[in-house]
Amino acid sequence: SDRFGAQGQAFGVGEYLAIDLRIGWDLNSPSQVNQMWERLIKVKLWIVIGSPPCTMFSQMMNANKNKMKVEDYRRKMKEGTRHLKIAFSVYKWQLANGRHFLHEHPTSAWSWSLSFVRAVRDTPGVIEVRAHQCPFGLMTPDSDGVMNDSYKHIIAPQTCIQHVCRLEHEKKTGGWGGGGGGRGGGG
Repeated sequence: SDRFGAQGQAFGVGEYLAIDLRIGWDLNSPSQVNQMWERLIKVKLWIVIGSPPCTMFSQMMNANKNKMKVEDYRRKMKEGTRHLKIAFSVYKWQLANGRHFLHEHPTSAWSWSLSFVRAVRDTPGVIEVRAHQCPFGLMTPDSDGVMNDSYKHIIAPQTCIQHVCRLEHEKKTGGWGGGGGGRGGGG
């Protein structure tokens, strides 16, 4: 079963479609990508929530890429970019049809600099926010138990609920606060 279904039902989410690599979807398969589009067109979701794999765009991967075989790195980068492009084509389709999307990737991921990501982010009505994940239970086992990396989200149209972390670390780090709003907002 997909991860979103049980959580979504707890929040009263109606019809949904999970295109999750962990439940058997293979977005490297053109036939499965076609199947995905057929389902999206049929279901006409109010919102698409995208969180494509960020491994190849992470700072850690960037620091360790020289430890990989060049052909392995290129193959994995091509796959990661393909998945990201599929997600952004879905977001563009949602916008063109008057519907919503939310995309997330770590703030430090270099995927935010890709031209097709920037093009969607810069679409009128799309906003960018940054949020720490601790309100959602993402914690690290370090001494203060706080996840230090934040996630950046782009959301369209401007319909998002901002969760403000009220943990003690907010005072230590300056927290997110959500105050800036829009691109570059938060902290």
